[in-house]
Amino acid sequence: MLRPNVINRILGRLKKSLYMFYPRLYKLRYGSRLILGKRVLFKGLPLIEIRGDASIVIGNNVTLNSRSKDYHVLLHSRVKLMANRDGAIIEIGDDTRIHGSCIHA
Repeated sequence: MLRPNVINRILGRLKKSLYMFYPRLYKLRYGSRLILGKRVLFKGLPLIEIRGDASIVIGNNVTLNSRSKDYHVLLHSRVKLMANRDGAIIEIGDDTRIHGSCIHA
């Protein structure tokens, strides 16, 4: 029988793997219009919309948190990144964390 701390470590690793997998799903959907740096984590699924020739650039070591669980403040909504005007660019720099916010360009 596994001890509770071993189970928690295994679940933690699975959760982190899932957080690292989400950005790849969005990359498949948006292709070259979504540029992802290294170590990008999506905690929960953000709302991302890219239309026309707009683009979103996310730097290295970035976390987008759309989950209120495991966060010290109640989040009222998911992260929303919307680039829906021609030529719009949303650029999120390295070492950034965004929690339950909306950015629209």
